[in-house]
Amino acid sequence: MKGPIQDLSLSVYPSTSDGLGVIKTAKATTKNKPLLGLIHLIPLDVITPATLVWEGWIDIKEDGDYIFFYVSNYQSLLKINDKEVIIHNSNRIDQIMQPTQSRVSLTKGKAHIELQYLYLDDRGWLDLFYLDPIKQKVQLSKK
Repeated sequence: MKGPIQDLSLSVYPSTSDGLGVIKTAKATTKNKPLLGLIHLIPLDVITPATLVWEGWIDIKEDGDYIFFYVSNYQSLLKINDKEVIIHNSNRIDQIMQPTQSRVSLTKGKAHIELQYLYLDDRGWLDLFYLDPIKQKVQLSKK
């Protein structure tokens, strides 16, 4: 089954354990197109720490407020249409995190999505989904 993110790509950038790496000005060490249209922490053969950046498009079927929910155990930044929507600053693997949510007004058509994630080791996890204006859940990450 194909996920909801179109033209999904993953880029890997050098980073530090202090926070998300400098991206867009740095050269990505890896770029590829994950399958399935879902953001997921596939087994990665990368030097850690690294900043993972997923980018793609989601199809917005109607105008309205969309509520994005995100939780992870490492630092992350979610952007929708280049606007910072959720900033997660914790690097705690021993803490159960509650999802952060943000309401975004979107218009019918394509919306650009970007998720930056500080990948420290293979203990990382994340969950990302949204509720559309009629409260239908759309999962954007693979659990």
